[in-house]
Amino acid sequence: MKKVDKGGITYGKSHDEGGIPVKNASTGQMLEVEGGEGIVNKRSMASDKKVKMNGKEMTICEAVSQLNQMEGGVKFSCDDVKHRQFIEEMALGGELERGIRTEKEHIETLKKLYENRITPNEAVKEVAKEHIAENPNYYSDLQKMEKAKNEYSPMLLQSVEKDLMTYNVPLHLISPIESRDFEYDEPFVRFASGGIPKVKCGCDHKVQKYMNGGIFGGGLDELSYFKEPSQEDKMAEKCVRIIEKARKILNQDLKSKLMTKKLDESLVKYFAPYQKINLYDEGWRFAYGQSKQWAGLCAFKGLEQDRNKKTLYLSVDFVKKDEVFENHFEEVVYHEMAHALVDEYILTKIGKGSMKEIDTLHFIDTKEQPYGHGKIWANICKCLDSNCDVFYRKAQYSSNWKEFKYECSNCGETRYGDTKNFTQICYKCFKAVYVTKNNE
Repeated sequence: MKKVDKGGITYGKSHDEGGIPVKNASTGQMLEVEGGEGIVNKRSMASDKKVKMNGKEMTICEAVSQLNQMEGGVKFSCDDVKHRQFIEEMALGGELERGIRTEKEHIETLKKLYENRITPNEAVKEVAKEHIAENPNYYSDLQKMEKAKNEYSPMLLQSVEKDLMTYNVPLHLISPIESRDFEYDEPFVRFASGGIPKVKCGCDHKVQKYMNGGIFGGGLDELSYFKEPSQEDKMAEKCVRIIEKARKILNQDLKSKLMTKKLDESLVKYFAPYQKINLYDEGWRFAYGQSKQWAGLCAFKGLEQDRNKKTLYLSVDFVKKDEVFENHFEEVVYHEMAHALVDEYILTKIGKGSMKEIDTLHFIDTKEQPYGHGKIWANICKCLDSNCDVFYRKAQYSSNWKEFKYECSNCGETRYGDTKNFTQICYKCFKAVYVTKNNE
């Protein structure tokens, strides 16, 4: 028999001569065709497209069946073609193609999520609403399917479970960013408007199925899916919780905070012309970076690997290792937003030359005074009611993070650092301390 990949005319013996034996690999059934018979592509046979034949609309399969019967051929069972033969062809087409067409209803939601216009929770809510609009009992029906899963084929279950397991997406929403290490050690955590972060959370996040509670409850809150959360699950929840709060803070009108008596009179002219001052509307976004040196970072020009050119970063290392970071992260958020306000509304408008004339401190870059922490930044930071210290000093590191530590014999304070000379005095009482290797 001549091999036919995509339909065509067979070549071989007639039925009278014994025909051409064909085996259905799915059912084991033996069939017989003869030379000169046509083979119709399976996708055409399973297609829902309508054609007109003798003034009547019908599917391609139904039309081919009628044509075949004109000269004594058999009638096709088109229902079998759709529902029995091709449900096992999901990987090659048929059901998969039908599923893709159906799930395209979520494309707009996914675009919003990809562009960081909505949070993971908001995306979940929109997807849930879209499903419920189609079927008010959508999630209850899925729960019944799970209970009766032995009645369904494994491949069909995989398709359903894949849909169920897409909503717990903690750090993987954030695009990976490559990094280089900083070329210096510092006694405190750096907030510089420079450097290149990366995202590698290091967790083995496992997607979780949700089958808890009601129709809308089952589709809305991804954090309720965990029955007994592991430490990794709890950390993933914490990461999502912090970045979502940061994004909400970013997406607010800051004009009322800025246009107060706290703002230096010389800076009023830069903000007064705007009806509202919203960094999110200007294209700024929060994302995670990875560093043990800085807790937050402002990157106006963005990174070559990052799709967004205006990015404020929080260090995922601090989320994981700083035991009190969640209590103080808003200080870091406003600190970095102050950098963004300087860059967005002043520096890019007047240029570096004019900026140097009004704030020479902005361009100093030392360990004690990193770049971007001039008097204008400090004034704006205070308007945002933030702690405007150049360094984030409130971290309480997990003991296994830093290589060195000191234990103050005067006040009992314990702190950790990257190098043996990370400090010579206690941060709390300012008495001399002796730095030793951690975990000795």
